[in-house]
Amino acid sequence: MQTFNKKTNIFLRIAGLIAGGYCGILLGIEVAERFQLTALWKHVSVGGGAVLLGLIGLLLLLPLVRALYQRISKYSSADVVSTTAGLIVGLLLALLIASLFDGNPFFKGLLYVICAVLGAMLGHKMLSKYLLQRKREAGQEKRTADCSALIDGRIYDICVAGFIQGELFISSAAITYLQTLAGQQDTVKRARGKRGLEIINQLKELPSLTVTVVPSTEKDTDFATVELAKKESCPIISVDCAIAKAASVAGVRVLNVNELASALRPSLLVGEAFYLLIVKTGKEPWQGVGYLDDGTMVVIENGGERVGDTVHAEVTTVMQTNAGRLIFARIPENE
Repeated sequence: MQTFNKKTNIFLRIAGLIAGGYCGILLGIEVAERFQLTALWKHVSVGGGAVLLGLIGLLLLLPLVRALYQRISKYSSADVVSTTAGLIVGLLLALLIASLFDGNPFFKGLLYVICAVLGAMLGHKMLSKYLLQRKREAGQEKRTADCSALIDGRIYDICVAGFIQGELFISSAAITYLQTLAGQQDTVKRARGKRGLEIINQLKELPSLTVTVVPSTEKDTDFATVELAKKESCPIISVDCAIAKAASVAGVRVLNVNELASALRPSLLVGEAFYLLIVKTGKEPWQGVGYLDDGTMVVIENGGERVGDTVHAEVTTVMQTNAGRLIFARIPENE
């Protein structure tokens, strides 16, 4: 649950005590007048109401504000603004309708509740979409990056190329995790942590990108990232397949950098000719193996004796496997 500092806690306790005591006084006066109590019992009614409701306010206001703050913090700013605007419009409409006739206070209260709820629902549904559309038109696209994308580092090149602009959110839990890695004695872990922190600093220097670090009390970095993306209604940039499963459950889209890299690989068609360096023999002695610039493995059917040579080959088969593409080729007979 969301925690506040000590001064805020004290202020909310006092505010609850004062508000509850004031309501208790009004309630005590109303009870005394309604039942025509004597002066003594009137004081008892007012004092008892003030003490009782004051204690209730003292005990309940702080946890209620905490719960409300925690609830609101899960939604984007557009959702909060649109819902609040709709709520205000609904209350104003209820005030206008109530002023047109004299009725039972209960029905007036019911009218306020109905108009407020309807106003908040309509405001959230209509105005939030409008605000989100205006942000998109202004180029304020929002995305969230997780630890794996920051450690991987290719997100920086993608941003430099202009494919990612606008606002990039990073959870403070992710930064804490990277700082922890950077302080490890293990060389690999320390290098990964430092690389992630360096990528964040490089991203902050890009003029086309606004990097925002969002405070989080969560210790699980993946959960914190998913909650942040859900709150801001934006996708997650990642290279981790595990976070994609957690995000799908929460209804959050994941932009996988590996899938982007795979989609951008140059395609070779059957019958197309190309040059390739054969670096080793294949599974069979007559096969030679080489790699394209993007890492795609190519098996040359009759290249087993040409290891170390750059050969001219033609594609015979292109296979898509779980590990990626696998290309089979053959050296023409006249080569």
